[in-house]
Amino acid sequence: MNNKIGIECYANIEGKQLSTISVNDRLTKLLGTVTTGFNDGEYACPELRSTDAIWFMPISLYLSDDIKHWRDTEDTTNAIESKMCPPIITACDGKIAWKFKSKEYRVGYKFIWGVY
Repeated sequence: MNNKIGIECYANIEGKQLSTISVNDRLTKLLGTVTTGFNDGEYACPELRSTDAIWFMPISLYLSDDIKHWRDTEDTTNAIESKMCPPIITACDGKIAWKFKSKEYRVGYKFIWGVY
């Protein structure tokens, strides 16, 4: 292994190198978590205002009480899945915001976010 900056990818057990991928220009400078709950909302911090390079990714979900109740009383998993309402998450103007399309069967998310 040499001292190049990046990630080395190997193709076989002989250690033949495929390529070196530079990751220096896309390292995350800031990282956090947010939980949406079951209501529309937003998250803002000063670091988000200084860049447009915000990313986010859901890591877990939470079912609202109406989904839990319906799940316990109904037999059709497909019907439950078709009515679930996850939040629509957007990032702009220094904020990460989420909105639900429906008032029923909301699915809350916990997500990680970062700034490049």
